[in-house]
Amino acid sequence: MDFILVLFIVLVGGGWLVGKMLGNMLFPKSNDYNESSKESPTIINNYTTEQHLHITEESLKKLVSNKSTSKVN
Repeated sequence: MDFILVLFIVLVGGGWLVGKMLGNMLFPKSNDYNESSKESPTIINNYTTEQHLHITEESLKKLVSNKSTSKVN
């Protein structure tokens, strides 16, 4: 039973290493991409925030009429 467990670990680990080497050979990392770039923004939340403005039809009409009457340079 111990032999089967050790054989399983060796085959899985060896397969992982072979796959990693093949992946690095087929898809090398480009020199243009810097993984530790200090210029990139910090991601605080990993989801998209949906910010909505709920407005009634009356308020919309007032805003549109005020915009059309006021002249902005």
